[in-house]
Amino acid sequence: MFLVAGLASVCLSQFALTGCRALCQGSTRCVSDRQSCTDVWPHEPPGFVVVTDYGFSDPIPQTSGDESLPVGCGWGVVFNGYGLAARVTDSAAPASPPFVLQESYPGAGNSYLPNGFPTGGAPGTLFYDHFLGKELYVGFWWKPSNPWQDASTSGVSKIAFLFAQRGHGPMYIMMHGIGSPRQLVVETEFPGDNRNLYPNVHNPDPALGVWHRIEVYARYASGAAGIVKWWMDGVLVGSYADVVFPDDRGFSVFNFSPTFGGTGAPKSENDYFWYDHVHISRPQP
Repeated sequence: MFLVAGLASVCLSQFALTGCRALCQGSTRCVSDRQSCTDVWPHEPPGFVVVTDYGFSDPIPQTSGDESLPVGCGWGVVFNGYGLAARVTDSAAPASPPFVLQESYPGAGNSYLPNGFPTGGAPGTLFYDHFLGKELYVGFWWKPSNPWQDASTSGVSKIAFLFAQRGHGPMYIMMHGIGSPRQLVVETEFPGDNRNLYPNVHNPDPALGVWHRIEVYARYASGAAGIVKWWMDGVLVGSYADVVFPDDRGFSVFNFSPTFGGTGAPKSENDYFWYDHVHISRPQP
């Protein structure tokens, strides 16, 4: 489902419709209800139109097994059997308070995961599974809890995923490292390009307990000429122009499935990821 003007009042958040100028403190580029101002999503390419702009305003249902349930505005939830992905309130959220998405990783001693949240899993998966295309911009706000227990062997804490069509695999952005300093790394898992894209411009340490604005730009191209760029808090972290994207029609799914590690010890403490607002746009069809 792509947005059209007649659906703007339904599937564009109140932030996208009316909150842009207020958040930008008077910026004049809040062009229409299909675009956000450059001060809010500063590296969104000019002329891109909104695919989804969502502020987690809907309750997130608990699921059973691999049951998929609707959430709102084309978003859905799956693998939320313990209800660990939930809407909560945060009046200090930077983009669209009061509601945020909370992904909970319970430590040892809880009633349903008594040994603690295991590595290789995500609390719950919130997804948008509509065809997205070969060129995309994604922006969202993310906060890791302080303290945060890193995966003991891999140091991997996955944040968000983009999936290519036809089962051709994902690319995802993650917080990587064991203890500070950590890095914001993108990994590609495509048939012709499976590697970590490490910071090659700036290398900021994602501070714990702080909201960070994350932005990702990706563009398919023939051969080893695909582009991936990502930013944290307005600072360009990585820029690659040699990515081999799959031979398909482009990205089909975006999700928040914040997977904790892959091997190693389970969580011994209660940790959290929080998300406040997600904005995806693409060139005019």
